Amino acid sequence: MLGLSNAPGLLLQLVHVVPPLVGLVLVARVRTTRRWRTWALLSFGLSSGLALLSTLLSVAVVSGFRPGGSFQLYGILSAGLGLLSLVAAGLGVAAVVADRTDDAPAPGAPPVQPYPPAR
Repeated sequence: MLGLSNAPGLLLQLVHVVPPLVGLVLVARVRTTRRWRTWALLSFGLSSGLALLSTLLSVAVVSGFRPGGSFQLYGILSAGLGLLSLVAAGLGVAAVVADRTDDAPAPGAPPVQPYPPAR
């Protein structure tokens, strides 16, 4: 059963939902048709959903705890959430590298000097 003693831990877990939600809102406000936006929305959306599912899974374990009970399903679900968080991170990397056509410097930046030839 959930009690007052579980509230601090639950609040700390819910705090992990905030950063992906902020990123999701910020990216959703950008009006563009570039590919990075799609990857960023997928990454932040999946990250916020996984943080919320992880919190709900912890609440389910705490509220349904029985001495001698099996936690095999908890382990399987935790491993699945961990793998999905890797997918979310990969989508974040895809958002960063999307729409890059070359390694040209930003407009107004000084030109990049080539390495000196080997002697």
